[in-house]
Amino acid sequence: MNLLAVVMSLLAVEPVVLDNGSIRVEFDPQVFSVRFVGLPGGSNYLEPLFVSHEDKKGPGWVDPGGLVTDLIPLQGHDASLRRGPGEIVEQRKDYVAALGPLSGETGLRVKKEIALDPIEAKARFTVTVTVAGPKPAAFSIRNTARVARGSTLRVEKADGTIRALAGTTNIFPAVVNSNLFWLVPVPPTAPMKNVVLGAFVPRIVHVGNQGIWRRRIVSAPEQAKLAPNESTFLCLLDDTTRSYGAALQGAVAPIEPCCPLVFEEEWTISKRGK
Repeated sequence: MNLLAVVMSLLAVEPVVLDNGSIRVEFDPQVFSVRFVGLPGGSNYLEPLFVSHEDKKGPGWVDPGGLVTDLIPLQGHDASLRRGPGEIVEQRKDYVAALGPLSGETGLRVKKEIALDPIEAKARFTVTVTVAGPKPAAFSIRNTARVARGSTLRVEKADGTIRALAGTTNIFPAVVNSNLFWLVPVPPTAPMKNVVLGAFVPRIVHVGNQGIWRRRIVSAPEQAKLAPNESTFLCLLDDTTRSYGAALQGAVAPIEPCCPLVFEEEWTISKRGK
């Protein structure tokens, strides 16, 4: 094995840290997920879950928490698409690209890219899905963040309205109604069991104790009917499993050898008072 192969092999199992002094993002290729988003030296807007060494090395489907990507709709759990492991194909001090394994079931492959702004607390997270076979398949890309407890999700009322999709018929008390925003406390202020909320909006905000993390869809669907559940934002609230998730997703579109499916988020972080 040559030196480059040794280096790439080590990088494939070690977490990748991108830090420009204004924003810090950590990515774990072994479970193919973002494990940290926040200010350097600050708290994490995500809640990663512990994954044992055996599970990391194994082929099975795992939930690493943090921020993961799924394809919707997809029957069953395809571990190769959800958890990798990912191969680092390019890495610089402000950029990383990781390629997941080819799915034997679907012929699909997921690539994830994280690019930091040179100076500002800003990043781009790009997910690209390609297909190896001639048969096209239609999916939506969904990025789900496991929300750190003690934070609040915020949606601007000017962008859209939150609806109840499952587990309840009323968005209240899961949602707090303020003058300008729909607010979703994490954890909820009342018991919630498998409650799913949805909204057709271009952006959401995670409000933490140190500031806010804005997630914006770079190319949002033009019409609600193009997205699963007619929603670009989904929120899961389940006290039983202590699962609190905030997902952004794109339109359902065909994936063909000539035409990959791309979904991109822009992230910015600002401190309180800014």
